Amino acid sequence: MSKFIDLTGQKFGRLTVIKRVENDKRLKASWQCKCVCGNIKSILSQSLISGKTKGCGCLNSTHHMTKTPEYVAWQDMRNRCYREKTTKFKHYGGRGITVCDEWRNDFMAFFKHIGPRPTNEHSLERINNNGNYEPNNVKWASQMEQCNNKRNNCTITLHGHTMTLRQWSCFTGINYGTLHSRINESCWPIAKAIFQPVRKHK
Repeated sequence: MSKFIDLTGQKFGRLTVIKRVENDKRLKASWQCKCVCGNIKSILSQSLISGKTKGCGCLNSTHHMTKTPEYVAWQDMRNRCYREKTTKFKHYGGRGITVCDEWRNDFMAFFKHIGPRPTNEHSLERINNNGNYEPNNVKWASQMEQCNNKRNNCTITLHGHTMTLRQWSCFTGINYGTLHSRINESCWPIAKAIFQPVRKHK
């Protein structure tokens, strides 16, 4: 008879052994294990020790999401930070932006935190533009929110209100391109550029 080995508390890949449970139908020893994703599953001793089973199977679900916008966003996030040949690398990895260890090689951990993309207009955004891709600094944001969070955005304060040019565009109803042209090309005074109504052509 082989010597009994207590696996309680030991870790095997993504699994942590909780306790011994009843043998399977073939009378082989089984253990109740908890995966890092939170799932609890009974695993055979042989599968744990041999390394055949390293998780509850949650990682396999990644393959069913490889064409989803969430998976594409995850890949793009990593490419911006670690692939030097990408055009956006200099604005991300090139200036020290990284992806946290929890998410870098685990899509499901990323997806569990960020959740489904709300609409087709939303994309991934860092709340602190100088911070990393990590919990509490990443969210789905609309195109307007993304534009307002760009590093090169300048804010304009008028009559006690401070907003970006895009926000002033929404506030006044004047096209963003028109406001940008008035200020940066025609050099209008700021107040006039923002509040002067656009002439309607007959």
